[in-house]
Amino acid sequence: MSPAGSAPYLDYRPLRDGEQELVAPLLQESWLSQDWDALVLQHAMTTLVPRHLEEVSAERLERIAKAEREIKARMQREINHWSRRYEELKLQEQAGKQVRLPAKVAKDRAEVLTSRLEKRLAQLQAEAQITAKVPNLKGGSLVIPAGWLLAQQGKSDPQGVDAAARKRVELLAMNAVFDAEKALGRMPKDVSAERGRGYDIESIDADGNLFFIEVKGRADGADTVTLTINEVNTGRNAPHRFRLALVSVAGDQAAAPVYVSGVDWGLPGFGDTQITKNLQQLLAAGRAPH
Repeated sequence: MSPAGSAPYLDYRPLRDGEQELVAPLLQESWLSQDWDALVLQHAMTTLVPRHLEEVSAERLERIAKAEREIKARMQREINHWSRRYEELKLQEQAGKQVRLPAKVAKDRAEVLTSRLEKRLAQLQAEAQITAKVPNLKGGSLVIPAGWLLAQQGKSDPQGVDAAARKRVELLAMNAVFDAEKALGRMPKDVSAERGRGYDIESIDADGNLFFIEVKGRADGADTVTLTINEVNTGRNAPHRFRLALVSVAGDQAAAPVYVSGVDWGLPGFGDTQITKNLQQLLAAGRAPH
């Protein structure tokens, strides 16, 4: 929650020494005195929980319906077999013939299978009764734009970050990754304009293997990298095909990309829209394009 929008390129961090005093007046504003627990829970119950319940229900009900069809078909075949066998054996016994299996045994088996089928179907019906629990609120945070803090201190952005500068860094980084992919014999495609992808480049090799590459261009002096939840999920869902390409940019020169893959990207927490990683740790876990 923030009284003003924060720039998307800024990394989240705790308040530093001396910044608490600057923020103190904000904490007295009326909008902060609302019952945020109740507001968040109400939003969750009216929007997030129904959506999640619908997704879970659709997947689970489909699985239950499939299991019910397969169980019915398999067990009904067995029931029909022993029911027919019972009738055959009963007729043979009535005709005075010697039978190896008493008719009563076949009848008992059919009845046991019928009872077992009824119990299993009842269990599946119980599993199909899906309800949502009231969510638990574990915590929250107040996000203060770094630009606002700098303005209160009479400072400007030390890195001089603006839209044009960010665009230049991003373009140089993308070009460096394109060159690296082509050098590997792969065919890269820019998909960064398509929202919700979780990566910037799709690259395919000669064998038809597809790789997902998220490009992060970082100007000299940067110490963190921020990943969106979509990017984190792509890394978690396709660990062997996802690459986080880190490109250091100094002036108009982009260094060779460092690829990070196959690492534990972590699980997003409640309400997270992005996760911030230490740049040096990522670089230490990375290697040349592969």
